[in-house]
Amino acid sequence: MSDDRGTPTTEPRIDYATDADAEEMVALLQAAFPSWPPVEVTVPAVDHLRWKMEGPPNARPRPSTVVREGDAIVAIQLRWLALAHVGDEVLTFDRGVDLSVHPNHRGKRLASLIFRDDRRLSDSFAPFLRWDLPPSSEAVLHLEDDVNIMRHAYTWIRTFSPRTALGLHTRAGARHALRVAAETVRRAVATRFGGRRPNPVDSPARIGALEQFDDRTDALWERARTQFDVARARDAASMNWRFTDPRAGRSSTLAAFAEDGRALGYVVSKQAAEEGAILDLVIDPAELPAGRALLAAACEELRAAGCRQVRCLLPVRHPLEAALTDTGFHRVGAPRPIQIGVGHMPSEVRALEVLRNPAVRIHITLGDFDFE
Repeated sequence: MSDDRGTPTTEPRIDYATDADAEEMVALLQAAFPSWPPVEVTVPAVDHLRWKMEGPPNARPRPSTVVREGDAIVAIQLRWLALAHVGDEVLTFDRGVDLSVHPNHRGKRLASLIFRDDRRLSDSFAPFLRWDLPPSSEAVLHLEDDVNIMRHAYTWIRTFSPRTALGLHTRAGARHALRVAAETVRRAVATRFGGRRPNPVDSPARIGALEQFDDRTDALWERARTQFDVARARDAASMNWRFTDPRAGRSSTLAAFAEDGRALGYVVSKQAAEEGAILDLVIDPAELPAGRALLAAACEELRAAGCRQVRCLLPVRHPLEAALTDTGFHRVGAPRPIQIGVGHMPSEVRALEVLRNPAVRIHITLGDFDFE
């Protein structure tokens, strides 16, 4: 790029990444975040980046944005598109990840360039749906032309020792921590001397590892999503991209099956040091015992791997709250805000009525936010 006199200029400019940029993009990410990628991957970091740039196989292509100064990439943002159910409507779900500015180029408002271009690109696939987890209600970002709707979710924790439970007081208060610790002791005693947990999770379902999502999990999702008004689509193709692709990072999926082969539910989990996380869970509403058994099996798998606690996120009034309670989870802290943004949507669209309903039923999990 040059000025009117043909003199080269380093004025920052928006561009769209190609595969040839991947190595330079990884270098920028690792300069901004030295531990990137923070997931446990069995492939080179550049392959993990290419997986993100590809996005779900059944979604519309969405270019990854870069800012160049001269020939150098100085800022990036990756985005991926998927589908989301909102009532009877199917909208484009737009998710941004890895917004990064090189440490040597901060303070130049490069992120603002990306945001402005993002708005322009969004016009091509409107209307769209976004959601985020701001740290507080005061930190909500209101985007121009978007309808911003606030809902809330609880963080749920299951601990495996009274000492770990007591440590929760730093986040949830000493009284809550003592209650959780007492319940942890009660469950340990009941299991050790009574031969079973106080809340049975017995189920005739067959539980085992799920290597690939397939037609059985598609049929499960069609049954399960009737419980919800708002949810990202969980078809087999996008779930395999998200969780079973070897470039995505290590996770584990357990599924429950009936004698006739029907999938009754699945739980996706991951381990990071001594903390486990439930990334996704889908349970047939008519098969809650199988759901409890799945959650118990996933927690046992994480405990055996060395986790001291397991974390889960579900919106307020979620139908699986009872299953979490029955398998030893406790709500920790106040509800967290979920910001749902709807862009370029005519006011008469039915989806807006669904989202604005205070009793809207939402299915959002950690896997809908956290690429890591």
